[in-house]
Amino acid sequence: MTNNEQILDMISRRLDIGAKKYGKQVPVDGSRDNLKESIEELLDLCVYLSAVALELHKTYINNKEVNNASK
Repeated sequence: MTNNEQILDMISRRLDIGAKKYGKQVPVDGSRDNLKESIEELLDLCVYLSAVALELHKTYINNKEVNNASK
């Protein structure tokens, strides 16, 4: 499976989860504030990516300290 196919598959699965959760397709009829929800999701993404960055940084620092101690 190509990278693009994997990305499309992941998006498709997210759409399926949303359809099961909300019982419909993504509304484009003004019934939901998609801009507001997008901003909220973007902010959530920033939080999650920051947490991952901290985890990776701590792992990097810990590995560097272990490697320096073994020299």
